[in-house]
Amino acid sequence: MFPDQPAVETHQETGERIVAGLAIFMVLGIAVFEVLLIVPDIGRHVDSSFSYWMLNAQAVMLPCVWLSFLAQERVRHFEHDVARAYRKAGWFVQAVLVLMVALAHWGSLWPPLLAVAIVLMGVTVWHLYIQHLALEPEDQVVLDEIIRNDRMRKRERWERERDIRRSARLAQIAALYGHELADGIGQPVEPVRPSVSWEIPEKAHAPLVYFMRNGNRIKIGTTTNLRSRIRSLALRKENVVLLEVGGRSLEREFHQRFGQYRDGNTEWFREVGELAEYLSDRIEQIRIDLRAAGEAGPEGPGSYFPPQ
Repeated sequence: MFPDQPAVETHQETGERIVAGLAIFMVLGIAVFEVLLIVPDIGRHVDSSFSYWMLNAQAVMLPCVWLSFLAQERVRHFEHDVARAYRKAGWFVQAVLVLMVALAHWGSLWPPLLAVAIVLMGVTVWHLYIQHLALEPEDQVVLDEIIRNDRMRKRERWERERDIRRSARLAQIAALYGHELADGIGQPVEPVRPSVSWEIPEKAHAPLVYFMRNGNRIKIGTTTNLRSRIRSLALRKENVVLLEVGGRSLEREFHQRFGQYRDGNTEWFREVGELAEYLSDRIEQIRIDLRAAGEAGPEGPGSYFPPQ
C-alpha cells in the first residue's frame, strides 16, 4: 500500500495539470474564436474607416480584457469577494462580445447562439477548475480571518496616515493666520492597554465571552474552546484582552452596547470611546482584585482565568 502512495500523488498532480491545461486552452480558444467571428464581418455595417477600425480594435481588446479578469480570478481565487467581482466583470465583457457577434452577423441566428454555447461551456470548465483550487473549508476559514486582519491593518495604517496629513494641513492653514497648533492635535490616540496574562485552557470549558485585539480592533465573540478559537483566528494568546463568563446572551449585550464602534456586520469593533474605557476599567478592576487576594504583585497578575 505505502509504496504506491507516491504514484497516486503523481497521478493526482498530472490530473490537476490536465484540468488546468484544458481550462486555459478552452478560454484562450474562446477568445480567438470570438475575434474570428467578429473581425471579418463587423465592418460591413459601418460606413467610415474610423468606425471600422474602432470596432475591430474593440473586438480584439475585449477578449484580452476578459482573459485578464480570468487571470486575476485565478490568482486571487481564495479571496472570495474579489474573485466574485472579477467573475461578474468577465460575464459583462462576454455579454458585450456576444452582442458584437450578433451585430457582425446581423440577420443570422446561428453565430450568436454558437458563441453563447461555447462561452457557457468554456466558462463552466473554468469555474470547475477554480473550484478545484479551493481550500478545505476549515483552512479557508483561517485564511479568511488572515485576509480580514490584513485588511484591517491596512485600513488602520491608512487612517493614521490620513489623520497625520489632516493635522499637517490644519497646522499649515492655522499658520497662515498666525496661530500655532499644540502638539498632538489631530494625531491618532493610542488606546490605554493595561494587560492581564490570561491562562488558556487546554480543553473545552464553560462558555466565555472573549475580547481579542488585532491592531486597534477588538473582536467580541463567545466560545467554549478558547485555544481552538485563537488558532482559528490566526492570533496568539497575547491577543486576548479580556475574558468574561457568559454565552450568547452576554455576547449580544456587548454587541448592542458597543454597536456604534462596530466594523460593518462583523464581530470586530474599533477600540475607542466607551469600549476602550470599559476594557481599561475592567482589566484594572481585575488587577485590583488579584492584588487584594494576594495573587498579583505590583507588576501585575500572573496567569489568570475567570472562575467558572
